[in-house]
Amino acid sequence: MNFPSINLQGNIISTETLEKISKEEIDFQRSIDFGFKKGIKVRDEVGLAYAIARGYWNSFRLKV
Repeated sequence: MNFPSINLQGNIISTETLEKISKEEIDFQRSIDFGFKKGIKVRDEVGLAYAIARGYWNSFRLKV
């Protein structure tokens, strides 16, 4: 899998580990580990949380 927004430097985390995380094949990184219902993807929830936070930030920015 290609991760265009991630630039790995050194060897703290490997591309193999990123692959396992993206496929939810690593402990404590699955949807169920975060308390999500079956079928909900962590990636989707992170995107939703980011969109909500960005909306709040834009509202705050306009008021300042």
